[in-house]
Amino acid sequence: MKRIYILIVALVGCMLTVTAQDVTILHMKDGTQRRYINGLKNATTVDFYEVTPSGQDVGSGTDGAVTSHDNGYTQKWDVTHVWYDGGQYSVVIVWSNDMPKNFQARHGICFGTELGLTTDHCDTLLYFTDTEVRFQGDYSPKRDGHFEGGNFWNVWASSLNLNYVYVGPKANSYYKTAYLQNNQYRGDFTFRPSQFNEIRLSLQYGQTYYYRTFAEGQVEENGQLKNKIFYGEEKSFRVPLVMADAAYYPDPEDAGSEEAIAAFASHFPDSVNAPTWKQMSSLWKIWRKTDEGKAFDLMAHVTSKKFDDGTGYRLNYIPDAFYNWMVSREILIDPFDVAEISRVYDTTLRDTIETIEPERITDVDAKWGVPGGKYIRFMPSVSTMNHSVNYRHSEVVPGVRYKLQINFAPETDEYATFSVLLPTKVDITDVKANKLIVTKQEIPATKVTTLEFDDFSTTNMGLDLRIDTRVTNVERRRETHNRIMRIAEIRLIPVK
Repeated sequence: MKRIYILIVALVGCMLTVTAQDVTILHMKDGTQRRYINGLKNATTVDFYEVTPSGQDVGSGTDGAVTSHDNGYTQKWDVTHVWYDGGQYSVVIVWSNDMPKNFQARHGICFGTELGLTTDHCDTLLYFTDTEVRFQGDYSPKRDGHFEGGNFWNVWASSLNLNYVYVGPKANSYYKTAYLQNNQYRGDFTFRPSQFNEIRLSLQYGQTYYYRTFAEGQVEENGQLKNKIFYGEEKSFRVPLVMADAAYYPDPEDAGSEEAIAAFASHFPDSVNAPTWKQMSSLWKIWRKTDEGKAFDLMAHVTSKKFDDGTGYRLNYIPDAFYNWMVSREILIDPFDVAEISRVYDTTLRDTIETIEPERITDVDAKWGVPGGKYIRFMPSVSTMNHSVNYRHSEVVPGVRYKLQINFAPETDEYATFSVLLPTKVDITDVKANKLIVTKQEIPATKVTTLEFDDFSTTNMGLDLRIDTRVTNVERRRETHNRIMRIAEIRLIPVK
């Protein structure tokens, strides 16, 4: 491989009182001579640096970043780090600068979408400025080059022979952190893209981008100083084209397109938030298994496209019949499907504990009349406070008027003591709406109690219902009430 040696001559020494001039003569391999007059100096220092002008591998300082996508697909990037933020990719490229300091070369990068990059043939030509680099971690370099873990140092990239560039859209995060690894340093590399070397553009899915670093300085050729550009190895990275980024899916009915979802949202009143596809997906799968759902042939409304991770599909139409089925569907909440139980911090255990103990009661005799034939008994484990339980359901449709039925079971233990058979009082709250539905409602322990609310609705998809005991300590001590809840099934029945 052809090599060029950079010759740097420095005149050093002390001032002499004599007027004689010394001459340093270099005899070159091709027979030419170089004469350097010392002037009023008494010494000449000559340094040689070996440089490979073509194919010089300044490197990105890494084996390549990797992104993982659906279906087990991975994409390797020949860059130091890559981010995916808000549907857009951005990268940082870091490499060491091997040019001698006293060569005083200008450094930069050529960037573009075509092979064969030069400073005259590229989409973007960027010259670098000195930039502050912050390292952290067990391998953080101090200014003197030693390592010490667990601290931070602000180091100038020029003093470490490092260059880097951020490529991508305007950073959504004020700081970005990359993992830097090269022959000298490795650690967490944190920077603020908006202040440093950056090429701002939106990296396009499926596009290959090329980059090539360079140093520009003066060299002596045939006895004359000339500008010379030394290029690094041309490298590239490809932005993956994956179905998830383009809102396509592996299954033809995994999701509707944005246009189909927007058209379907017109069924809902303006006073509510129309559900997203993710919120409707469980209902969609149930409906497609019904006789009505099976009758719809939707393949005519499906588009497909090839991607790096396979063939993707998009559903462009959601039938009105699906909406009609959604809003007429009765919803049953199983009493055993408790989402949350009140907790309190225990200073002895140094942890939080549940304030009530749930006990599932099944196969209840029909004589008790318990809806569903089962209930859950919540017995207080902390007697000095009230308790709460939450029931959630993801399939309650916003804007639909429901009759809400909450069933409380009687105590079915025929050997229960007097204190267990006392009534309790409850509050019921629609958590999402932050709305109290009923307060201090007395619930007897000797019979089934069904609370009905004929005009219940939500403005967002799903339900979060909290049931609290509301018994005072005085009522508990006087044994007029206790804090035991027995909850049977909960129903939401659409009102036509």
